[in-house]
Amino acid sequence: MTTNAISSNRQNTLAGGLWMVDTAHSSATFTVRKLGFIVKGSVPIGSGQISIGPDGYAERAAGTIELSAIDTGNKRRDKDLRKPNFLDLDNYPMMTFVARDIVRTESGLQVAGEAQVRGQQVPLEFDVSVDGDRMIATATLDRCAFGLKVPRFLIGRYVSVTVEAVVRRADR
Repeated sequence: MTTNAISSNRQNTLAGGLWMVDTAHSSATFTVRKLGFIVKGSVPIGSGQISIGPDGYAERAAGTIELSAIDTGNKRRDKDLRKPNFLDLDNYPMMTFVARDIVRTESGLQVAGEAQVRGQQVPLEFDVSVDGDRMIATATLDRCAFGLKVPRFLIGRYVSVTVEAVVRRADR
């Protein structure tokens, strides 16, 4: 894994150690096109962590979201998303992400890794901005990559994902 300092600005550099996502103060949201309209939704964050080396370099990152608690504001749609031809949430209630490459950019971090959705490993790359103990990560997920074959005119191919996470030192 390639790593770089989490931030060139000392004020926004996390101290070395293990940092855990404070799930009570963090959120994961998404948007996707459906029949030409934008559908917004949210899912709870199950867990997340980032390991920072003593030199301020990000070493590892991983997290989970609880897809089984998906909320699009429409109970019928949420029920449909549980079905095997959609997200198959009875068999795959979680989405996991493990970083394989973390690189510093001018605006924060670029974190590339593998997400597991519906039992499929798919590449996913987040752009992450860091402001103290707060991180905002955005990515675009290709639903076809994990086997969701619903026609594109019904549901757009790409899902925009945003994770807003507050992190806390694991030893505090």
